[in-house]
Amino acid sequence: MSIEPVEGAGEPPPAESDALYLAKCLVADHRYVPADLPELAPLREVCDLVLIGGDGVGLSIACIVDRDADPTRRFTLAPERVDEIAAACRKHAGSMHGMKEDVIVEIWEIGAGVPDPDDRARLEGYAFRRVTQKGVSVRGYAIDTSAAARGSMFTTAAGSTDRSIWVEHILTSPRRSNARLVAAAQAHDKVARFDTRPLATWALIASFAVMFIVELTWTVMPGSGVSPSIGTLISLGGLEHARTQAGDWWRMLTCAFLHGDPIHLLFNCVAMYMAGGVLENLIGRRWMLALFVIGALGGSAASLTINAANVTSVGASGAIMGLLAAAMVASLRLPSGPARTQILVSLGQILIPSLLPLAAHGSSGKVDFAAHLGGAVAGAVGGLLLLVTWARDAEHPRGTKFAAVVAAAGLAFTAFGWVNLVADHEQYRKDFAGASVLARNPELAKALIPDDELPQDDATIAARAEELIARYPRDPRAHYFVAAIAVDAGEIEKARTHLQQALAEKELRSLLTNPERFEVYLRWMLALTYEREDNADEARRTVEPSCKTAIAMDDPQMREFYTRLCAAP
Repeated sequence: MSIEPVEGAGEPPPAESDALYLAKCLVADHRYVPADLPELAPLREVCDLVLIGGDGVGLSIACIVDRDADPTRRFTLAPERVDEIAAACRKHAGSMHGMKEDVIVEIWEIGAGVPDPDDRARLEGYAFRRVTQKGVSVRGYAIDTSAAARGSMFTTAAGSTDRSIWVEHILTSPRRSNARLVAAAQAHDKVARFDTRPLATWALIASFAVMFIVELTWTVMPGSGVSPSIGTLISLGGLEHARTQAGDWWRMLTCAFLHGDPIHLLFNCVAMYMAGGVLENLIGRRWMLALFVIGALGGSAASLTINAANVTSVGASGAIMGLLAAAMVASLRLPSGPARTQILVSLGQILIPSLLPLAAHGSSGKVDFAAHLGGAVAGAVGGLLLLVTWARDAEHPRGTKFAAVVAAAGLAFTAFGWVNLVADHEQYRKDFAGASVLARNPELAKALIPDDELPQDDATIAARAEELIARYPRDPRAHYFVAAIAVDAGEIEKARTHLQQALAEKELRSLLTNPERFEVYLRWMLALTYEREDNADEARRTVEPSCKTAIAMDDPQMREFYTRLCAAP
């Protein structure tokens, strides 16, 4: 029995059996092809047709028995022999994470009448065997082609509602012509192609490794062992709140290629391999790369929204959580069975723990769970949109051109950021020169407030300012905190005294991150104290050293203030 339709042959002849027509529809709609594997010779002896197909990860073998042609005909091969044949074919299946995927054997018995109890027991005997440890599962389908119950199906496959609906639709709808079936089959020009080379995934992993080498060699301040410093991470595109909100929005993507230490890099590479390998085979490289961009943006947006302003975030975790979530949702596209279950379990083992608030690795010694959550939500939404718009007979989701645009735009935005970072590298080196000195001079560092003790909001500043000035009397930041509270309380002289002391501590101020910016803020606040006493001349003299500094124009309120005073005679 041949299933090859003749192109342009018009409507199929009336004599064509339901089994043959269903086989043609499997080819047209589900990318099956006539079996050409030598291991399947025993199946061809007991079946009218043997087809092979796949979903990009596993291998399906359809054994079709035409009971309309011979009502006594049944699939009679011993279950043990079916297991052996399927196991031998496993070498032809795709691989996922270095392991061969499952082989699914589908036994199709197609003919008039419902299966009797003996037939049901026989089909269940194939399916309900503990053979999944061999990477094999067997499903039985008995299709009733009689007029009274045309298309109804008995199956041993759990969760096969989609397949039942498809069969009933095929047998109850007007038959498609051979020409239409050929056109549908030709739409899948990559029929039964098990492409298990996740090239885009490997390219992303390689980019992580290359950027980590850059982190260790193109430094602006010394790190700790084989871990780059915070300053170096910021200079290479880390997600630092102030700089991002000041216009460096490309940091939302550049941060995804940086990592805080070798363990952080290793874990993300493993997770990237698992998530990317699944998605790249399932939805194609364009959509996988687009979802990486979407996940990175979602993770960065959540990090900027939820985390404290002093948190610098790096790592591909947000993007990878997006890929994991998208892969879990999109894998529902696969037929229920061991292959789908294995994918869901393996991805869930990474995704779910990654969303829990446990200590782990990162640039600050902790996981950025905000980025994890934001990336996972963005990826899940993206995966759901792909799933609901995915045409039943399409190999990949719709919108591949749009996906290519998203991926290309993400790459261009990231490249634009790196160009800016290269141009500003020397300035970053100057900005973090003080931190480099501190790293080499622990005694000098004792005069400064440790980073983990710095207050991050107005309430904490108000509560701890006096304590900090008592413990760190030379730190210019402690004087700034006390002065800010004094200004709000109308204690102008007290504020002015502390601001002048902060400006006088030139050595310590030069050791802070971005000391030039800090000096601009100090002079701004000190000038305000003079203006409150209508001493415009002293206010102008106070801001004059910073009049030509671009930093003075960052904040709209400060820009107006500096513009007015610097322009005054």
